[in-house]
Parts: sequence; structure tokens; C-alpha cells
Amino acid sequence: MGRAENLEHAASVYAAGQGLVAWLLLKCIEKGVTLLTQSPATRLVLEDGRIAGVEVREGDRAQQIKGDCGIFLGTGGYECNPEFVRAYQSFPNSAPHHPPTQTGDGLVMAGELGAFIRNIPTSLSSMVGYWIPRPGSEPEFHSAGIQELAYPHSIVVNSEGKRFGNEAFFQEFVVKLREFDVVKKHRYANIPFFLLFDSRFRERYPFANIPPERPLPAWIKRAESLAGLAQELGIDAQQLQQTVAKFNDNASAGLDPEFGRGQSLWIRKVGDSKHPINPNLGPLSKAPFYGVELTPTESSSAGLYTDIHGRVMHLRGHAIANLYAGGTVRVRTEYGAGYQAGLTLLGGMTFGRIAVEHALLGNKKPS
Repeated sequence: MGRAENLEHAASVYAAGQGLVAWLLLKCIEKGVTLLTQSPATRLVLEDGRIAGVEVREGDRAQQIKGDCGIFLGTGGYECNPEFVRAYQSFPNSAPHHPPTQTGDGLVMAGELGAFIRNIPTSLSSMVGYWIPRPGSEPEFHSAGIQELAYPHSIVVNSEGKRFGNEAFFQEFVVKLREFDVVKKHRYANIPFFLLFDSRFRERYPFANIPPERPLPAWIKRAESLAGLAQELGIDAQQLQQTVAKFNDNASAGLDPEFGRGQSLWIRKVGDSKHPINPNLGPLSKAPFYGVELTPTESSSAGLYTDIHGRVMHLRGHAIANLYAGGTVRVRTEYGAGYQAGLTLLGGMTFGRIAVEHALLGNKKPS
């Protein structure tokens, strides 16, 4: 099966964002677009005050590719660049859940020409997950996803053994991770934090892509009591038992008066619709108990600042002639801190089209 056939198959069997990307890539091939998959871009070519092309590396040699109408940067984010993560993100030790090629190449190339890099300081494009050990190789980061946090018979607590948010609604939940304790801890108040679940959860739901009928690996902590699990994870045992007792009393009635878990109709849809109590709520009462430490993971909140035509702006306030940007490399000023699945692809397609239309209209004079 050739490359085009593979993509046609992918476009027909994948859903959501993967299916859309596969279809778009297939259309590029059908229209004769040249794809260079082993030629990373290294710098922009500036001639007479305008971006004339881009330099790429092919093996040990550099090659310049000219762009008559302009150069469009769609290089993605910088989630796998530790220096950029420390500079722009809320959590300096944020775990990457993105491809290793997401290193901020577009910010580097445009930045060295004076491009305006803007940050959205309170971005909700954050999730949580955990590390899965892989013997003989690097550990793999697994996003906890909406379902693992939204299923009944589970809670998330900090090291003090206290809940701090609605686990099932990650956009609300991750905001609580940014709370900083300036008096006692001198660090983020709710980090480290842990996902705990009981045997009823395990009997019903997959975890770390492991179906219920299969045993869980040893890296997932377990104990016959909550106090024992707390000791395994480094959680305040006495407070944890109090927290779970209070949670269980309310969860048994399908309620969470403290944080409102299980009350939103939208969030209930991503839980267990067949659960007899509440799609998002159930007590933690059946041993053994299980737990893993969670880690925040973020998408890029900083990016190149563009005008309404998708042109990259200079620090001095003018557009950099012939340079456009779209997708995650462009700062998402159209919706600010908010986030929903699909917004990244939607922004890339919308502003990509706007930029190309502007470039093709013949904007060939510096502005």
C-alpha cells in the first residue's frame, strides 16, 4: 500500500482530529504538494527587508527554499523544549504529551528577526497524567484524560490528603493546581497530587489502557487500606481517611456539595451513564485501593503575535513582510484562556486560509 493509499485509509478509519488531519494531508498529496519529512527548517531568509524563503537542513547540507508570495509558519508549539516551557508555562516541570518535534522552531526563527512573542498567562489548555515505566526504554507519559478522572469510585487529593476541585471537569480542576501557598509550603499548594480509586473502579473501567479483566502492573501502588495506600504514596493518612469518609457519604447519594462533581449534564456524558448512582460519582469503599501520582501537562500558551491577516508582528509594531503564522505557533488571542477540543485545529485552518488569501492577493510591499 502506497503513501496516498495509507492516508486514504487513515482518513476513512480515524475519527475527530486525527481523521481531519489525515484527510487534509491526503488532499495536499492529491494536489501535488511537496512534502519534506526529513528536512527541518533552521532559519528564515531575509532579503531587502522581506522574508524571501526558509533554510532547511538536509543531512549535512543546508538548502534554501524560496517563497514568492510569503512564508507560512505552521511549526506547532514548544512543549518538548524545556527552556521554553520554563520561560512561558505555569508549571516548569510540565510533562509533554506532544510529539518530540514540538520544540518551538517557529518561535526561534521568527524571534531572531524581532517577532513579537506573546503569552496567554492563564491558559486552560492544560491536563493531567502520569508516567508509565517502560523497561529498557524511556518512560511514557499517559494523559489521564476526561474519562479516568470522570469515572465513579475515584478521587484526586494533594499530599495533605485533601480534595481541591471537581476532578471530572478538567478545565476547572487544573486552575486549582496554580494556587500557590506563600505562607507554609512556599510552593504550589496542590502539587504533588494523586489519583486514587478502589476495586469497584477497577472492575468496571480500564486504567492506563489496561482493560478491567487484566491485572494492573506493580508500578501502580496498591494497599488493602486507605492508610496503607497513603503510606505508599506519601499522603497524610489521617486526613485522607477523613476526606474519603466525607466523600463517600455524599457520593453514595450521588452528591458532591463541596465541588459539584456529577452535577453538570455535559460532564455526566463523559462518565459512566450506566452507573446506578451518578455517572461521575461513587464511593471508594472496596479494597484493595489503588493510586498513582499525577503530573500537570500543558499545551503552549505563548506564540507569535499576528495581525488580522495572519502576518507575524514585529516588536516595534509593524508586520514582518511576507511572514505569516497559524496553528499552535501563533498565540491564540481569539479565545484567550479558554479551551475546548478542536479549537487548535479550527484556529489553524481558519487563520491559515486567511493568511494564504492575503498573501495571494499580492501584498508585496512592506507595510
